[in-house]
Amino acid sequence: FSTAPCTSHKMESPSLAPPEEDAAAVEMGEVFAFFDEDRDGRLDVEQFIGAVRSLGHAPTESDVAMFSRTVEKRYDGFLSLQEFVNVMTGVVIPRLCKAKDAATEINHAFKVFLDDMRGGDEGFVSASDLELLAKTQGDALDATSFEWLLRVAKPQDGHVDYAALTASILKGCARSD
Repeated sequence: FSTAPCTSHKMESPSLAPPEEDAAAVEMGEVFAFFDEDRDGRLDVEQFIGAVRSLGHAPTESDVAMFSRTVEKRYDGFLSLQEFVNVMTGVVIPRLCKAKDAATEINHAFKVFLDDMRGGDEGFVSASDLELLAKTQGDALDATSFEWLLRVAKPQDGHVDYAALTASILKGCARSD
C-alpha cells in the first residue's frame, strides 16, 4: 500500500470529501479488509495495531499500549470499519503527528549524538548506532518496529542518511502552525 503517514483526514461521505480524503478512505478500507482475516467486519486489537503499521505509522510501545487501551475500553476490544476510521483520524494520527517541527528536532538529536559520541557526522549514522538509538533512547522500538525502520532507512554501506530517513518517516505529516 502506498501511504502518507500522519496525514490529517476528515472522513465524510465519499461524494462530499475532497479527492485526497477519498484516497485515504479507500486506503483505510483496503487495509481494514486485509487485516480482517476472518471477514467478520471487525478488527481486534492485534489486527488494529498491524493495520496502523501497514498504513505507514511506527507507533512506539507506549503508543501501542494507549491505542490498545482505547480499543479495549471504548470499543470492547473490536473495531468496525467506521470505528477504525474514527480511531485512526481521531486518536492515532493526531498522537503520532503532534510534533510541531519534528524533522528539525530529530535531525538535531542525531547531530548532537554523533558530535558527542562519534566526533562528527557528515549527515550519516551507522546502522549499528541507529539501532542503539532506537532501542535505548526515549520510547524504545521493539524488534518489529526497528526492522520496519531499517527498511525505510535503506542503509548503504552500513550507513543511513538521517535527514532522508527523517523525511521519509514524516512524509505527509500534517504540521500545526
